[in-house]
Amino acid sequence: TSLSNDIRLYCLMKIICAIARRNPAFIDRAYPLIVKIFQKLSAELASSSATISMSATSANNVAVSSVDNCFRCIRMCLELLTLRPCIKDYVKQILQPMTTLVELTSHPAIMTDVLYTINGEGTPGSSSSSRYSRGREAAAAAAAAERTTHSLPLSRSEMASLLKKMTRLDSSSNPDIQRMYLQLLHRETCQSLEAGRDEHLIHPTFLFGLLSSNDEYRNKLYALYTERRRASVYERLRHVIGSESWETIGRYFWVKVALAQLAGAVVDSPLCLAEEYALPWEGPAAGGEDAMEVDAMGAATGEDGAAAEGLPGLLAQERAFMDELAPLRRTRRMFLALRDVYHYDKHACNYVFVSLFPLCWGALLPEQRVDLLRPLMLHLAKEFHLQHAAATPNPMDVLLQALARCAEPPVLPPELVRHLGTRYRCVHVGAFLLDRRRQDLLVAMGDRGVALHHVARAPFDQHVLSVSPPQSFQDGAQAKQARAELLAVSAALKDLYVGMGDNDMQFGLQNQANLAPSTRTALLLQHLGLYWASQAIVLRLMAQASGTQFPDLSYELPRMEAQRVLYADDEEKALWEETWMDCASHLGQWEALAGFGLVQRCLPLILQVSWKIGDWARMKEAILKNLSHETLWSSMCQSYLCFHEWKPVEVENRYRNCVQLALKQWNSLPSILPVSLSDGLSNARWLQMGPRSSHWDLLCQFQQVVEMHESAKIIKELHGIQQGGQPLEHRQLAEIKKIFAVWRERLPNVWENIVLWGDIIGWRRQIFATVNVTLQKLSEPSPPLYIGQKETAWTINQIAHVARQHGLLEGCLQWLNTILNLRNIDRKDAFVRVREQVKCYMGHTGSFAAGLDALQKTNFEYFEPRHKSEFYCLKGRLHEELNAPADASRSYCTAVTLTPTFADGWLTWGRFCDRHARLYTRADGASASAANGDPPEQAAPEESIPWLHDTLSAYVQAMACDQGVIHKAMPRVLYLLRFHHRLDELYGMGASAAVGATGAAGAAGGDQAQPPDARVRRATA
Repeated sequence: TSLSNDIRLYCLMKIICAIARRNPAFIDRAYPLIVKIFQKLSAELASSSATISMSATSANNVAVSSVDNCFRCIRMCLELLTLRPCIKDYVKQILQPMTTLVELTSHPAIMTDVLYTINGEGTPGSSSSSRYSRGREAAAAAAAAERTTHSLPLSRSEMASLLKKMTRLDSSSNPDIQRMYLQLLHRETCQSLEAGRDEHLIHPTFLFGLLSSNDEYRNKLYALYTERRRASVYERLRHVIGSESWETIGRYFWVKVALAQLAGAVVDSPLCLAEEYALPWEGPAAGGEDAMEVDAMGAATGEDGAAAEGLPGLLAQERAFMDELAPLRRTRRMFLALRDVYHYDKHACNYVFVSLFPLCWGALLPEQRVDLLRPLMLHLAKEFHLQHAAATPNPMDVLLQALARCAEPPVLPPELVRHLGTRYRCVHVGAFLLDRRRQDLLVAMGDRGVALHHVARAPFDQHVLSVSPPQSFQDGAQAKQARAELLAVSAALKDLYVGMGDNDMQFGLQNQANLAPSTRTALLLQHLGLYWASQAIVLRLMAQASGTQFPDLSYELPRMEAQRVLYADDEEKALWEETWMDCASHLGQWEALAGFGLVQRCLPLILQVSWKIGDWARMKEAILKNLSHETLWSSMCQSYLCFHEWKPVEVENRYRNCVQLALKQWNSLPSILPVSLSDGLSNARWLQMGPRSSHWDLLCQFQQVVEMHESAKIIKELHGIQQGGQPLEHRQLAEIKKIFAVWRERLPNVWENIVLWGDIIGWRRQIFATVNVTLQKLSEPSPPLYIGQKETAWTINQIAHVARQHGLLEGCLQWLNTILNLRNIDRKDAFVRVREQVKCYMGHTGSFAAGLDALQKTNFEYFEPRHKSEFYCLKGRLHEELNAPADASRSYCTAVTLTPTFADGWLTWGRFCDRHARLYTRADGASASAANGDPPEQAAPEESIPWLHDTLSAYVQAMACDQGVIHKAMPRVLYLLRFHHRLDELYGMGASAAVGATGAAGAAGGDQAQPPDARVRRATA
């Protein structure tokens, strides 16, 4: 039967306790029975988890429940066991149920009684913190203080095991329980240290005590921890790096404990400021103006008894106060005060550790550093550090920052540094360490091209120790080993730069490698954004290396021919493939990338390309093969697949996962804005940097995640409309239209990554197509509803404009061609599409005829007069490029005739006339101006005068139509007014008067501005 439900047991235990308090010898006969009852009650408590959860609510009941009965009986058993010395045969029988209580329950009264039983101080069942203490029990507790209690005789190993299971009491909300536990831990630790044995048994629990929030006992434990070690820096560093078992407290920020150990090596000396911070005050010169001011102040305040001595007296009081504080201004007292600060602030701990560790490492001898290298590498490679991988700051980040600040840091394997940088979100610190090692190897190998070696070694802190240049390698074996290490360091450094998104540093690293001139040219073109030219060179190099024929391209090759590469290693060939893939992604060659990914079996590339070309089956297969390695992009691809399969519930789960992965990736990047020392102690000054491309790219991926969540809302709305069964109405699509309106405002900037924005726009097109297909089925037999067509056209035009600004003309044309498949688009969107298409053709040297043909096929009557004028301006520019000045002039004339207030048309026409005037001036006026000593255009020939006059008129008309072009045209107008005497001879009026009249007419009303009649007649003739 259950003892917890038996009220008779409770009454029996009360009677035994009443007799034993007056006659403790009575327990000797009932001792075996009490032990059995204690074991039985603990077993019942362990078998029922509901008992523990109900214990907090059952105490308020008037009747004695089973839970109250169990806890009260256990407390009385513990009290009885301490009234008499424990028999050794029953120690293990008592220890097992006591361990069960410690592990399963957090009842404050039970924990207090257990500690009383172990410690032997106080009496179980009489603690004032117990919720069961009532009036009579409180009186009995006062009498219990006079009774003698006995502790449980436990061995060292048993006590250590029990204390280890009680470590959760260190973080208890009850301060009395926490204090009793720490007191017991401190006592057992002192006894172990005095005995000189079994210290390893209590040490793991001792480390947990160092993390306690109780300041008094924590400082006592720290005193035992730091004073038992030798004062030498080498011994303490060896203990911190190699001897200490940090796995015990691996889930906590153990750096604060290691910092206390290192701080114990600091010699106790008076504090003093560094020379650059110390500002000694020099007293006033005798008889000087400052002395007169001091005397005057003293005389002025002498009548007041409180400040009779003036400023000298105040300074004397200040000096006396500082003398009183002299015993406190010592390094040992400073670190004791700092220990309480960085115990609660991880950022302060980071700053102090990063400042102290380089000083300790610099104090070691070279052979001591070699001895510590292997323990350091083993410590960095341990897996328990992964518990802090998502924290900021984490111990690995702090330790790598400290190593980077050392004047002569340890030489770590580049693979280890790369792993630590990518896994523990300190890529920038790892990149600095590898770059520093690479510079050392280059100088040691005799590469004198690294001119800024010593400048790049220590840019982070002006107080870093002096750096000695590395010694050069004289032996051939050492040089060979250094070259192999240099290749490994460069490969690891490249991976870190890719993770940081630092394209400039990545290009510089690749450019310093031993590459062929053609490969360097391709990398340079890729870095400058000339992807089509870089791809052409790489294709030719790959064709030459494989012995195949170079493929024919639809565009002209760059002028610099790709030289034949006689020999290329595997690394250079892999670099060719990476360059080709990057160029193809920027140019939108997704079909070619899909084929390349299938041949190379590259799962990330297949995931990136499959959904863009609609190959969902291939994408699902790649996702199933890539489940072991989850990244932000792979999780987003899984969300896209759930969209395609209409699983909105799974999309919500994927959305949360994507948000967490994106935030973790953002925390791994260096700080964007400079952080001051007051609010950013975790960031060293050498790590302060501005935003890099990785920040912009990740922000774009954040936007992809947000739009994925909004797409899930759209799918839910469509699903609700389908399930409703009601006729489709426009009011049911209000939420979808609202999301589309928001998407219309999210447009790419010119400086952002066009590939990521291409993914965003491509996904929007997928959503638009899904919505339109679904609505078309729901609206039958009514006319179909086309939603999102206008937003699609607007967005495609914007990304095409950005692609053209980046020089990706082929990708721009591909985007613009997709608008032809849309329906119900605005007239303005159609105009923008044609304009961007023509400007793309104007960007190609040999595509002017194709641009002119595109304009010829466009129906101008469909557009507004302003759009027609802009088309004619583009047509004039194309005629001008095709060396047809008469057709160009006629097109410009038509443009300003259709829209007289078109300022850009006037400005373009004026520049056209100005260029022709310059041609005549260079041809005929150069010799005359040289003979007369005048500027070239001062002696302009007769043929250029009409062009100059038309240039003046067009510029003035442009300024009259739009004041925004004044800064563009006014300097040239003022220069051309120098020819007013030539214009008077030709036209019979003053040039200034003509210009003034034209400007006044334009200023009075832009609608009355007309083109010059002479120029119109000459253009139409």
